[in-house]
Amino acid sequence: MQRCQGAGRRWAALCAVTVLSACGGNGPSTAGPLGPRGLLNRTCIPRDAGPQITFGTNVITNTGGAPIEMEAVQLTHPADITLDEAMIVSLGQSTELVGLREGFPPVEMNAALAANWQRRRLLAGALIQPGETVNVVVLLTMIGPEGSSQGFQYSYRVGRRRYRLLDRSEIEVRQRCTG
Repeated sequence: MQRCQGAGRRWAALCAVTVLSACGGNGPSTAGPLGPRGLLNRTCIPRDAGPQITFGTNVITNTGGAPIEMEAVQLTHPADITLDEAMIVSLGQSTELVGLREGFPPVEMNAALAANWQRRRLLAGALIQPGETVNVVVLLTMIGPEGSSQGFQYSYRVGRRRYRLLDRSEIEVRQRCTG
């Protein structure tokens, strides 16, 4: 910090930015142990069912050495769609995801998926152990004829430290999906 004293306007501005960054002035860190980061995929869901959709295609893993406490998940930039409930389903040794389903909770499930579904927990307050992979399952409700979201933002903590994960899993609910 010695270099900042008496160094002129440019250095003073740079030092102020450095101090704010070092103090965590930007809110929760995005460099936490929950992953994967930077994932980008697009899902188009045909609007041929009722207003409720089970969306369970996302998977997250605790890559750290301590338990993660999940706080919340939100849609990013939603349009005519809401996220009304969020759960995690522990996968254990299974790779069976809940996937996309009409209504909520999902009704038709094979034996492996039904076994996973029995281990579901509300996302808010759930602990994800080191190395554990979970399927994130959310209830989406349409409030218009078509809707979209640019992804999800997960808020979580490890001990007293807060983090967020931006997941760019884009969702479109359309009368007709093409491509």
